[in-house]
Amino acid sequence: TKGDMESKSVTIPNIDEQNQIGTFFQHLDHLITLHQRKLVKLKKLKQGYLQKMFPKNGSKFPQLRFAGFADAWEQRKLGEITISFDSQRVPLESSTRQSGSYPYYGATGVIDSVNDYIFDGEYVLLAEDGANIVTRTSPIAYLTHGKFWLNNHAHIMKVREGSDYFLLSLLEKIDYSKFNSGTAQPKLNSKTVSGLNVMIPTAQEQMHIAALLRSLDKAIALHQRKLEKLQELKKGYLQMMFC
Repeated sequence: TKGDMESKSVTIPNIDEQNQIGTFFQHLDHLITLHQRKLVKLKKLKQGYLQKMFPKNGSKFPQLRFAGFADAWEQRKLGEITISFDSQRVPLESSTRQSGSYPYYGATGVIDSVNDYIFDGEYVLLAEDGANIVTRTSPIAYLTHGKFWLNNHAHIMKVREGSDYFLLSLLEKIDYSKFNSGTAQPKLNSKTVSGLNVMIPTAQEQMHIAALLRSLDKAIALHQRKLEKLQELKKGYLQMMFC
């Protein structure tokens, strides 16, 4: 109540110290807000490019293209343009996993770390099951780097010709809700994934699109890390500068 708030005892320093502390945190808040705004702008910029650089509404031509590219995009089955490595997946029960330095991937990305690996390199992973197939509240496709282990809850593939990073972006744009074959929970089986119709440009154009999107993702990740560091810094100072 108002009375409870007015009667509550607080510990405060003198006016000069209050002003210095206030100015310090005002500066930190300004930096945090600045990085938040940059992050929002970069994400909107990427979303805009994704909408304009990929054909939509049955078209074979995107709105925005790099100079030198004018050919129509081609409709292909996903299984025709990718190599599947699903047969090499090995699930590990949580009780048998030994902790280590290698990422252990599942439908939602990295879910643990283990002491061994079965894949090494850049691959594209696509969730095989889980509510996110329908809700899409988080990424559904992931790009791997280096050594890792993969269970049987995510499909694994590489593009035959072109860019895996382009494939990653392509898979993220698909609405999978109509391809759900699960009963107890949403699922994308291998046959469904292989038969997905996708529109793709030449390998060279894929590379150009991928380079642009990769640079935007790097900038987004950089500002995200800076934002998190500033937020942690503020939290630490709040703990140390107040009784």
